[in-house]
Amino acid sequence: MHPKKDPELVHSIESKCRPVFSIGLALCVIGLSACSTSNTAGMAVSGSETTVSANQSPNPTTDNQNENTSTQAPLVESLSAESSQDGSLPKTQRVQSNSQLSKGLLEDLLIANIASRRGQYKEASDALLSASYLSRNSKIITDGISLASISGNYARVIELSNLLKEIAPENPGVLLNIANAHFKLGNNDNALSALLELVETTSPNHDNDSSTLISIARLLVQQESTTIIQLFFQQVEQNRNNGNLNLIAAMVASNTDQMGAVMRFIDRSLESNSGWEQAAFIKFNRLLAIDPKAAELFARNFLKTTPSANQIRLVLARQLLHEQQLDQAEEELQLILKEEPESSEALFTSGLIYIQMNSLDKAKSTFQAILKIFPQHNQSKLYLAEIANRQKNYQEAIVYLQQVDGQQYIDAQISLARVLIKLKGVNAAIDYLQKLGARSDDDKIKLLLEQDSILRAEKLFDRLKRFLDDSLKQFPDQPDLLYNRGLLAAQMNLLELHERDLKRLLGLQPDNAHAYNALGYTLADKTDRLEEAMTLITRANELLPDNPFILDSLGWAYFRKGDNDAAIKYLRQALSMRQDPEIAAHLGEVLWVTGSREEATQLWMEAQSEGDENPVLQETIDRLLNEQQSLFFHLSLPLHSQISPMFIHAPRHLAVAIPFHLPTVHVTSRPESTSNT
Repeated sequence: MHPKKDPELVHSIESKCRPVFSIGLALCVIGLSACSTSNTAGMAVSGSETTVSANQSPNPTTDNQNENTSTQAPLVESLSAESSQDGSLPKTQRVQSNSQLSKGLLEDLLIANIASRRGQYKEASDALLSASYLSRNSKIITDGISLASISGNYARVIELSNLLKEIAPENPGVLLNIANAHFKLGNNDNALSALLELVETTSPNHDNDSSTLISIARLLVQQESTTIIQLFFQQVEQNRNNGNLNLIAAMVASNTDQMGAVMRFIDRSLESNSGWEQAAFIKFNRLLAIDPKAAELFARNFLKTTPSANQIRLVLARQLLHEQQLDQAEEELQLILKEEPESSEALFTSGLIYIQMNSLDKAKSTFQAILKIFPQHNQSKLYLAEIANRQKNYQEAIVYLQQVDGQQYIDAQISLARVLIKLKGVNAAIDYLQKLGARSDDDKIKLLLEQDSILRAEKLFDRLKRFLDDSLKQFPDQPDLLYNRGLLAAQMNLLELHERDLKRLLGLQPDNAHAYNALGYTLADKTDRLEEAMTLITRANELLPDNPFILDSLGWAYFRKGDNDAAIKYLRQALSMRQDPEIAAHLGEVLWVTGSREEATQLWMEAQSEGDENPVLQETIDRLLNEQQSLFFHLSLPLHSQISPMFIHAPRHLAVAIPFHLPTVHVTSRPESTSNT
């Protein structure tokens, strides 16, 4: 039962503690008190990813007897007192004396401490096994479970978990640990038995125990085993009327893409308790994915009988916000806030609604109310900065952005730089971004891409070229930087660099549809390599079908090949999917060339009325109208001096003075990221 101690570690402890045993041992007790109550202090251990800490279980129990808040000597006394007070041990099994307990236990804890610091987790686990039986202290046992898991000793995890189960039988984390360890050992039947035992101890069909059921479902999904999941489903079928099992099965089915089974399991759960909010919540979310109207109807009917189901009411409000039913969404949120005035989620969603309504003062007061309750709520600070920016209170926006920390720090600083553009100009914003201390390469790349975006928006192309050259020296294989420089090179007629960058990107990301499209479009528009261009664009279309910008490139390539019917087909399809001025420019040009000039003119007028002037659209209109005027002029000349009609609508790569342009997807101020393509 008690493993053999490592002689080297024992000698190390004895050499440190024997000279001043009475004083030194007491000091060691103080240090080990912290070690035994925390998985991060003293003993550098934390449970493995799949191990559930008994002290951090879905429904943690309060173990007042184990809270060692006294000084040196009472630590040992409390351990002994715990064994005698919890009623779980017969007197014959209790520790014989405090003196024996203190000497053996403290030696075990010291060994565990030193071994864990050295990374000798097996030796540390052996020592904690001994300490666990001596002390029967839940915190020491939990540390022992964590170390056993780290060292891969799942049999010991089960042994110590069973010991902890004697002390804290009501703690659901114990059975989760046992089940997980059995799964690791391949004992699927034993693991499922432990989970079924846990389900039996959980209140039937009750929202208060939903966290335990969620933990069981998560553990099953983590196994990534069809066999285990099917074995569990068989158990559910044998207990069809068990609402808890059906709820777990619904969550597992949902997370393993078995959508047909989700509704079957969840309907059984609701049959066992029609007012079960957790079950209704799962059904509501499932319906949202397949039939939003049916989901809304279900939620409203459920809320009539269970008006306190604020979790469902909140999601309903967000769905109404998504559908722009702002007044109805606000009504639902006010019902939540009437019962839960400090609900940050309800307040936050209300703020979003007020922004949509352009009620900026209301939105501002709502986000400020959140900060009074939760001062570290970064999202509220970001929205307050956005509101201040819209109201042209730029200094106030900067104040809020400077308060954002954590994972959103870099995003906040990028927003701050955009405010600086309005206050002090582009150079001030660029300088600010360059002086920021990035915490990781990902953050550095974010800052570089924002500087790219600023320079591109300001059309500072020469400066942008130098900036991207320097950035790619630092990150030579960064996909977004390669893509952006490739696009810029095409705009600057640096075709060799354009082709080199995009081919390098395709070497890194062979399935990058946007890179295929950009390179294919450039070859079609700027060179005679039309077959190669068609191959590239067709590959892009295979990888990302029904993308309007790729369809635009495909249509343009057909136009360059002289297949006007195919060109019109793809360009019409692209424009029907995305009312984009550059797609309209392309379709209009093909229509103009094929004689449908009235339709082309109407198309261009509609595109111009959509918003700001688009340079590609304007260039196309000016060029074609100038060609028409030139035609009228030449028709008045003697016959021998007229220009042949074949050159009137010549492909644009033959017109030397015509500026080069790309579809919108290629020249946006912030190109679409290629990292996750």
